[in-house]
Amino acid sequence: MGAALAAAGASVLPLELKIARAPGGAVELAWLLRGGATYALEESADLRRWTPVCRGIRGEGEARRRREAQGGAEFFRVAATPDPEGRVQVRQLVDDFSWPLAADPSGQERRDYRRLNRLDAERGAGGEGDWSAEIAGGRLRLRAAKGGFAFVFNSLVGTASSASTLSFAAPLPAPIRTEWQMPIRAMAVRAKGKGKLKLELKARDNRVLWERTLPVDADAMISFELSLPEPESLSQVKFLNCVGLGPCDLQIDAVELIHSAPGWLAEDPLRYAFAASYGTLLGMEDLVSGMTRDKARQEPGAFDSLPAAGFQALSAAMAADLGVISGEDARRIASKSVAALSAAPRRGGLPPHWLARGRPVNYSTVDAALALVAALEASAILDLHEQEAQVLEIIDGIDWKPLTTPALKASHGYGADGSVLPYVWTDWGGESAMAQLLRLLQSPDAPLFVMDPRPPVFGRRGFIVELGALFAPQLGWDRAPDRHGVVWREERERMLAANRAYFPKRRPGSAAARCGLYGLSVAEIIDENGTTAYLEAGLGDHRVPAKDGGGWIAPHYAMMSAALDPEGAAAFLLRLRELGMLGPLAGLPESVKAGNPGPVPERWHSARVSLNAFFNTAGLYHAIRARGGGRDAVYAIARVHPRLRAALARMFPEK
Repeated sequence: MGAALAAAGASVLPLELKIARAPGGAVELAWLLRGGATYALEESADLRRWTPVCRGIRGEGEARRRREAQGGAEFFRVAATPDPEGRVQVRQLVDDFSWPLAADPSGQERRDYRRLNRLDAERGAGGEGDWSAEIAGGRLRLRAAKGGFAFVFNSLVGTASSASTLSFAAPLPAPIRTEWQMPIRAMAVRAKGKGKLKLELKARDNRVLWERTLPVDADAMISFELSLPEPESLSQVKFLNCVGLGPCDLQIDAVELIHSAPGWLAEDPLRYAFAASYGTLLGMEDLVSGMTRDKARQEPGAFDSLPAAGFQALSAAMAADLGVISGEDARRIASKSVAALSAAPRRGGLPPHWLARGRPVNYSTVDAALALVAALEASAILDLHEQEAQVLEIIDGIDWKPLTTPALKASHGYGADGSVLPYVWTDWGGESAMAQLLRLLQSPDAPLFVMDPRPPVFGRRGFIVELGALFAPQLGWDRAPDRHGVVWREERERMLAANRAYFPKRRPGSAAARCGLYGLSVAEIIDENGTTAYLEAGLGDHRVPAKDGGGWIAPHYAMMSAALDPEGAAAFLLRLRELGMLGPLAGLPESVKAGNPGPVPERWHSARVSLNAFFNTAGLYHAIRARGGGRDAVYAIARVHPRLRAALARMFPEK
């Protein structure tokens, strides 16, 4: 027993195992260790296959639990070893109650995340009789008098009213092949207090699909792991509810789903993260319109992203190349995405950045470039000749005259009122390079935009130097200089080294330094109240100082740069998964606050955004191909497609 704990990284301390039958027919295991902790398993569990490991239900409350452990109990989750088929448990946090329940029942506050759980899906509270449901200090407290009850519901997909449901047999979106799926076979909850806690899985119409009532009578947190019915019987699950049955006074600090993943997938961090990231993006596709919404939390059609339509198409081509989906499904997805992009309104030939219920919000040259280059490459990779012609028609229809100043500066685009924006691209970086590429795709002989070529890119914000490398080898993989003499591969390598050195140097002893987390880029961050803000973090340059917002990292940067060091990226991903921040249904976090002293990050934001989902998906695809030395379909098409080759040759002239 001590050897098992040592292998898991725990202190080897005297302990005693007691097994007793608990109320309800479960088997109760008590590890008496510095205060003790209790774990309940199903009666049918084969105890010979269970071993203790030093991992608790991870999440925002982990730092608090570690502090508590120093003065009392240390908690060890009882986790199953791989089964005979070589499958491995991976865990998806549903809620760790890190911010209060929404004060505004309508949930319309612009930067209020409180009505959302760790799946970026809706949650809420209710009850009957004398009841209360409150969240404070990273814990949910349910209280109800006799005859009443209190509950918190968690939608597992989108808003409570949306039609989307979750299949426990195939929880990743349907086109993803069976061999890449990670069925849900169990769930876990941590609770203390006194009373009965009922866990429910419900359908959209509130039909109970499964339920289990747990008697709780404990002053310290107890971890319950509960087996579920065969996943095939839970094909349309909408809600996971925690219900306190009166009389009760219960505290809950985490609820998780437990997936059963193929061993080869769980043990390959790059492919595991690709499946989770691509599943996140694919789950934002509107199967009716072909559009992709900007954020997972939104209703289809409420706020669609035109770049994400291109991202959806190119990601489908990448997924097909890796065998995640079939070629037929990839062509279907790309065709619908290109059709949606082609049908969108335009101004001066430029497609909009976003559509709010069909109404254009603004028109951006760089976002048009992202949408159209991605769609063009996807169409060419998948041999969709009709769709390729549609994309080229849009590119050829852009009127660059009003968007180009007499000094050959490119405008950012058009505002909502249709006027040309006064801002122009001045610094040579990933965004301006994509705008230049779009111009040259229309006409490779067009006058080149005038840019300040001095590296580093503005503010040395991570995504700016990495953006072009997602689409073309010349913009980040090759070592040939561009027309300014900039070697993008070298810029990327310098940026990666500087990012990895930042926290050990600037914040020694921080969680980021201890965990090997890095990535200063642009991201949405969140405070303890569930209020979000936009942070433009970066390493700093001669124009702006370094900025990390108090110690925030953006994991998308680590994925965008992953091809430069696939093994280093794999270690980064493993650490996120150990911390409970990388589940199959949510993918990588939007941001992590890890500048605090101590072993684990202070806070993290689990928003699912189409832009970062694509950054992660594309970066991981290139890393997988770089690691294995296989043919990179995106880079290959950029080298041979006539229009792309001609445009890039103008940006990278041969000496």
